[in-house]
Amino acid sequence: KNGPKPRVPPGPRPKFIPGTNSSGIFFAIASYRDKECSGTILSIFEKAAHPERVFVGVVQQINADVIEEDCFYICTEEGNGLVEPELRERFFKHVCPRIDNRQIIDTRIAYTHAKGVMYARHNAQWLLQDQEFAVMIDSHSEFAPGYDNLMIANWNEIHNEMAVISTYPKHFNDRNDQSTWDQTNTIPQLCQTKFVGNGIPRHQSAREVGTTTSHISAFWGACFSFSKSHAWRRVTFDPYSYFAFDPEEFSYGSRLWTHGYDLYTPSFNYIYHQYYVADQKQPKKRELYFHEKSIMSFKEKAVRHVDARIRYVLDGKPEQHEERDLRDVSHYGLGDVRSWESFLEFAEINMKERTTGDICDKTWKDQLPLVPLNYIPDLSGEVFDRYKDHWFDTIKGEGKGDK
Repeated sequence: KNGPKPRVPPGPRPKFIPGTNSSGIFFAIASYRDKECSGTILSIFEKAAHPERVFVGVVQQINADVIEEDCFYICTEEGNGLVEPELRERFFKHVCPRIDNRQIIDTRIAYTHAKGVMYARHNAQWLLQDQEFAVMIDSHSEFAPGYDNLMIANWNEIHNEMAVISTYPKHFNDRNDQSTWDQTNTIPQLCQTKFVGNGIPRHQSAREVGTTTSHISAFWGACFSFSKSHAWRRVTFDPYSYFAFDPEEFSYGSRLWTHGYDLYTPSFNYIYHQYYVADQKQPKKRELYFHEKSIMSFKEKAVRHVDARIRYVLDGKPEQHEERDLRDVSHYGLGDVRSWESFLEFAEINMKERTTGDICDKTWKDQLPLVPLNYIPDLSGEVFDRYKDHWFDTIKGEGKGDK
């Protein structure tokens, strides 16, 4: 690479500890009735340069009567006869043994009991063990060969312990020759957000630019996020944000930033994303949890409370007479390593007027301001232990603290 080095905000910061070929990488996946999940799991292990250091935690929200919704159905006696021999052989080589040696952990929820993506991602984070790096992806993703080396190399070149690399990846169809995975000339960067009806911004499609360098960004995307695992231990998804969808990324990204984490765009296309249902002749967006008629009445009531909860977390100024669910809200709020006001100024967002600026040029030209930390945060704490009673019981499959 011949591009400039990525920028790091000034001032005292936690010690940078680079990743190595032995660094463990944990993938958290929340899968909702997704028949493409099995292909995602196969790609994770088959394309890794060092599959022995890769670990996967999956929260499966499935219909048990539809075997293909199980991410690991090909490993079962009932399911392995449903696929072509070549695919079965690859799965038995790269995936099935990983279940036996505990490189894969999953927990299952009946789809009728699903409570939305933030609840599911929260429980997927809980499956993290002692791996050094943590990756959030969707269950319909595919990786370039050697992606694990590429991600760590990208993170190392930033030289910032608090770096979080995130974007909306390119679509599957944007790959060049699949046999060589030659890269396209552009990298998608998150740089646009707009207010929606609930008064919380929702990110717009990524803008693609020609670059070979990671750039400081203001926005976080759930389709792909790569960081040190201490980011998850310090900033966990809010399990009480039932059925939240539009506010998910803006709320979590702003919490990361105020806890001291710096968001960066990737410098390489090492992951691709399937934005439409793969087996459809015409592009069709996939069905999501909020389309299920069995949970619609509960969902509609919950969303009103959750939108109010998230507005309270972000602004701390609840609307008069507004009903909101504030259980354990202090556990899932903003940080104080940087202020909420400084984030809004940095991202050019006015919550009162509900306006947003256009920071795309500033992002790819590396002109966003560098905001120092108020203090050096302690990265050694285990937040999981403190709040475990409120988290999903992966053994019994029953919710705790959410009745």
